[in-house]
Amino acid sequence: MDLVPALEEPLKKVLGPATAKVMAEHLGLHSVGDLLHHYPRRYEERGQLTHLAELPMDEHVTVVAQVADARLHTFASAKAPRGKGQRLEVTITDGSGRLQLVFFGHGVHKPHKELLPGTRAMFAGKVSLFNRRLQLAHPAYELLRGADDEAAETVETWAGALIPIYPATAKLESWKIGKAIQTVLPSAQ
Repeated sequence: MDLVPALEEPLKKVLGPATAKVMAEHLGLHSVGDLLHHYPRRYEERGQLTHLAELPMDEHVTVVAQVADARLHTFASAKAPRGKGQRLEVTITDGSGRLQLVFFGHGVHKPHKELLPGTRAMFAGKVSLFNRRLQLAHPAYELLRGADDEAAETVETWAGALIPIYPATAKLESWKIGKAIQTVLPSAQ
């Protein structure tokens, strides 16, 4: 396959119309070549935690951290007058600081099952302040699975693997960009 036409291939043909639309609107990426030139701004080691103590306010961030605590609260509200409203508060840590994650309503069920104490994950969202504490409300997340889930890798290899952190937006997280790049690479070879 000729490399130049492959790089000019519209993302719509390779990734589908929905993903291509988000990439075009939020990152200005239209072709395979555009996506392949959207370089990571840094790399994180899976075994190295991101410094939560240095998070910038009102910025969209991606952090790698471990769940320290998770609590599900039920409450009454105007939308749920009989105590049916739910709020999941998850505290994550990286050793330098703590950050609260908050999920509301129907959005609590999946994270309540997955974000158990000790779980390591990559979280993305906008940093805000609530009750004088930093938080991410309804962050997107990707679990970082252990060596049992990656049978071909040793624990050392898994812990030392680099995770690319791409410039991202609230609508398009870093790991989704990474997965899109993995999808288009075969068409560019």
